[in-house]
Amino acid sequence: MNKTVIGFIFGLVGLGAVAVIAGPTIYNTTLEYHFKNGIRSASYLDLSGNAVLQAGDEGETIVNVVDGTFDLTRDEAGTVTVTASDNDATAALTILPGGAAALTLGGVSTTSVTVVTDASSGNGEVVLPAASISAAELMAATLRVSYCGQLAENGTIYLGTPALTAVEPALADATCDALDSGTESTADVILSAGLTLYPKYMRCTSNGTLGSGETIVAQLRDDTTSVTGLTCTIAEAQTECEVLLPDAAAIVAGSATAVRAIETSNNSDDDLKCMVLYDVH
Repeated sequence: MNKTVIGFIFGLVGLGAVAVIAGPTIYNTTLEYHFKNGIRSASYLDLSGNAVLQAGDEGETIVNVVDGTFDLTRDEAGTVTVTASDNDATAALTILPGGAAALTLGGVSTTSVTVVTDASSGNGEVVLPAASISAAELMAATLRVSYCGQLAENGTIYLGTPALTAVEPALADATCDALDSGTESTADVILSAGLTLYPKYMRCTSNGTLGSGETIVAQLRDDTTSVTGLTCTIAEAQTECEVLLPDAAAIVAGSATAVRAIETSNNSDDDLKCMVLYDVH
């Protein structure tokens, strides 16, 4: 090769070196992982130097943009879901802080927190440590109201309640017997003119002895309408019934309440007292 050709080649190499040096110094390093199940994951730095983990073939990523924060990012609009699976795709999920440290859900911009379970009822759906909620953290106050009266043999009677400032009547005393009426509007009592009431629990007690086929059915009423689910039945050889209904419909401010009692019996002068617990908002 003659000297002219060699000089030309070295000249091109020199220009290339100058071009490389003069060009932008951007390095994009990617470390790619291949898992046994065939899912591919790539870890790399973006142009801003943020660590990015591409979690799978769908395009979702985990980005470390803010110091101490991992951002789970999906590649289209929508809710980001964090889940877990094991060898049969059914796995419990536990989120733990490191050591003896606090765990916080939400922040000052969080609009709401929703807990969803398998739609069954019971106090095992959300479990908290015993005595972990103070009275100051409860949104509602509790109001106890007792409806009382003397029953109608084989008929319907409406139980009223005394003024909240009065002493609660005892079953079958003169005050109790004076509170019932065969006319619902007469027994009706407005418990609050300005607050909403949420009935949660009702317990009824009778002093009668019921025989075979005899019953007393108690039903909470709201402005002459039955409150769905707030009903209980006293049957043969029983003297009490109760019902717990945490999600009963609200009784709005200014509504009148009473308890309708229907007795199917040949007894006379049986008395009934129903205690209802309301949350007040």
